Amino acid sequence: MERITLARRQLGGGEAQRLLLADVESGLEAPLATLREMEVAAERDLAAVSARADGGTRRAALFVIVSSVLTFLFLGAAGIGLNRDLDARIRTEAALYESRDEVAAILETSGSMIVSVDPALVVTTFNSEAERLTGLPREQVVGRALAASFSGQPDYEGFEALLRNVLAGASARDVEAPLVHGNGLQCVVLWNVNPLRDADGAVRGATAAATEITARSHAEARLRHDAAHDVLTGLLNRRGFHARLDAVIASGLTPNALLFLDL
Repeated sequence: MERITLARRQLGGGEAQRLLLADVESGLEAPLATLREMEVAAERDLAAVSARADGGTRRAALFVIVSSVLTFLFLGAAGIGLNRDLDARIRTEAALYESRDEVAAILETSGSMIVSVDPALVVTTFNSEAERLTGLPREQVVGRALAASFSGQPDYEGFEALLRNVLAGASARDVEAPLVHGNGLQCVVLWNVNPLRDADGAVRGATAAATEITARSHAEARLRHDAAHDVLTGLLNRRGFHARLDAVIASGLTPNALLFLDL
């Protein structure tokens, strides 16, 4: 019981830990009660031997006492084994709790929107950054089909196809896509999607991490525009003109005509 008290102090007061210790304590009640009964029986038999003088009775009682002691020692060894199993179980459970808390902390502080789904495309993870970018509360998304929350997004069909491809075992990196916030404002995110696998290597889901790149996307678009347009007039410059002309010719549309005016 001292080990259980020590384990309770190590694990703290969480509900899961209390349930674990309660389960272990209930499993030890019967062996401990049996040990106490055997101890009382041995003491009683020893007193009976002392009160009797004849050799036959003494030998019979001694046999009973020896049997009781051996049984007591056997159960004591079993109790030691239970204590060792208890220690191992407590350490394993504590490591699992710490790992779970560490993963939860990473999800919440990563700075990326993280969404996980199972093979049926039911949402299993939806972190705080996902709530911020979509305007959807976690309670409204987790446990429901992805389409129930995301079907209104501009490119939901493409996103679903991406997830199904990952659930088949592939991975996807740096996929740029629009995302509409609950207030109607649109941003741009960069998706990285990977499969989740179980201990046997089978795919059990997919996790998608998105980083908002709206400012970067707008800056890149501005640079592309400036590279093809005159800064003063906003008209196509020579580079932009040739790019547009090459695109028209490559399109195969006929006939084509070109009019050049010298300003």
